[in-house]
Amino acid sequence: MKKIFLCALLVVPLVLLGTGCEPVVDNGGADQPVSGNGASNGTTPEPSPEPSESSTEMAKETVASYMKHTLGTLSDSEIDYDKAKEYMTSDLAEEFTTPMFIPVSYCIQDGPEAVDMLSAEESGDEIVVKVKGLYGKDWSDMWDFTLAEVDDEWLIDEITCLNN
Repeated sequence: MKKIFLCALLVVPLVLLGTGCEPVVDNGGADQPVSGNGASNGTTPEPSPEPSESSTEMAKETVASYMKHTLGTLSDSEIDYDKAKEYMTSDLAEEFTTPMFIPVSYCIQDGPEAVDMLSAEESGDEIVVKVKGLYGKDWSDMWDFTLAEVDDEWLIDEITCLNN
């Protein structure tokens, strides 16, 4: 706002001196002059594409959301089995017919106090997310979640227990 005001105040003296007031585009704090018509070298500048989220990061988020809706021992849990099924392939969701699916699929009787996504490895048409769980003071590798891409989303297709 100050730049525009200053520019307007200086227009008359600058015009008299033979210079103009170049418009400025605020680009996240990095002011860059642009030509009067918003183009440079006769071309219209293309907006920078938003960085896309990597497939492995999307897969980790899917697993974290699923766990949030199925493990009541996590501090941010919101138990909602119907919501949890949205993060599963239809084949796996069909197996989730009773709440007993949770302890059986996780191979646990008691849930962890916290979880951490250790890694996400993409291999062909699947991603495997390795998750560790905190029990008391000990972290243990607990699960591999295998995700499959379905309609541009990564969904849990299999849960493999690592603690057996």
